[in-house]
Amino acid sequence: ASIDDLSLPVPGVLAGYSGTIDDFFQTTAEVLKSVDDATVTTSLITLQSLMAAKEYAGQERATGNALIAGGGFEPARWKAYVETSARQSDRLGEFRMLAAGVRDDLIATLDGSKALATVDRLRRIIAAAQESGRLDGVTTGEWWMATTDWVDELKDLEDTLSQALAAEAQREAPGIYDANYVVFQSSEAEEEVDVDAPVVIAEMRVDIPRASVSDAVMMLDLRNTNALMFLNSSTATFNMVYRRTDGTIGWVEPPRA
Repeated sequence: ASIDDLSLPVPGVLAGYSGTIDDFFQTTAEVLKSVDDATVTTSLITLQSLMAAKEYAGQERATGNALIAGGGFEPARWKAYVETSARQSDRLGEFRMLAAGVRDDLIATLDGSKALATVDRLRRIIAAAQESGRLDGVTTGEWWMATTDWVDELKDLEDTLSQALAAEAQREAPGIYDANYVVFQSSEAEEEVDVDAPVVIAEMRVDIPRASVSDAVMMLDLRNTNALMFLNSSTATFNMVYRRTDGTIGWVEPPRA
């Protein structure tokens, strides 16, 4: 929120986006280490490229805003702006290459993006202004609004792809099992608790998928949850994968008889 409402200085914005990118790359790297299916690996890399492009678009928004606010081409600001724009372009190119023939609908959405067309127009104005050394043709408000629309479009594409991958993983994991999930509710007034009173619980039902370890790790990431119990398709035993505090993925497997 502090990034969107302009209350955070540019160094803080860049640090925030850099931290988000680094954390995502670390998590994705751990997922890919455990995946032995080429199709799943390609799908995750495609999603990774799109998410990275979105984060670099956020950095471009911040660096471009700082550049325009300065009214000229201060070397450090110009360098930061150009670098984040180039990185975003590289990631989008990678995404297009990986998605070609698989998710042409998402590529078509990119090609038809009005937000991207507006950002490209402003980029050209900024580039042309180098000759005069003055950024008179773009306002910070215009730039921020256009780039925010572009970041939002990338986020929508990311959500669409993420949901599709989660649905695909679910289809590839036959034999869904239902299990009772119980949450024990503590009393707000301990001194008034009757030891003979029944425990108050909240019950819900969750699915336990039948999956390989690699598919379970992918589902853990796509469902954006901290832990996932599953029936190991190789051993027919219940296993769990979970996200550790250091960002790596843990795998719990019962001892084999």
